[in-house]
Amino acid sequence: MANRKIVWSRRAVSTQVRILEWYTHERGEAYACNMMSRLLKAIDKILPYPNKGRLDECSVADGVKYYSVTFHPKYKVVYRFTSTALYIVSIRSTMPRP
Repeated sequence: MANRKIVWSRRAVSTQVRILEWYTHERGEAYACNMMSRLLKAIDKILPYPNKGRLDECSVADGVKYYSVTFHPKYKVVYRFTSTALYIVSIRSTMPRP
């Protein structure tokens, strides 16, 4: 098992902050903490075996494969990995757009 560092993109951080702010305002701080906890647990689970996630077909570009894991019924984390790092690329909604 390789020790990988976790690298967050600005986009992923920005999206997660907006989601947490919304849940804090609409549902309360405990719910927002639960959301963050779910995200961190999902990352801990994929860290040792990152290729276990679902191949994200929307994001394949230039031979780089992006994977995704659902951490909440409404959200998934999109990531890519190398032998030394796990790159958190984006947090996406799983709900279809109207």
